[in-house]
Amino acid sequence: MNNDRKERLLQEQDNGAKIRLVVDIFEAKSYPVVTHIFNGRTRAEAQSYYDAHLETDEFMRGCVRAGRYGKLICRHETRWEEVDAG
Repeated sequence: MNNDRKERLLQEQDNGAKIRLVVDIFEAKSYPVVTHIFNGRTRAEAQSYYDAHLETDEFMRGCVRAGRYGKLICRHETRWEEVDAG
């Protein structure tokens, strides 16, 4: 996905969000293959969306909790970002 499209999607998802939790999933030593974004008005709200999604997304749960999904070795990185209101 190109950066313009990604930014447009982020803006469409905003709905008043002030902060977001970003979780990148990597295969071994590669670039991120999946990025999850959890927007919230507060850190607690964004964290609650992440926690709920972690329970329903088998791939993300495996990479976050065990470092693997089936035979695939994976890793994750998380970061908090302020949502630019402009």
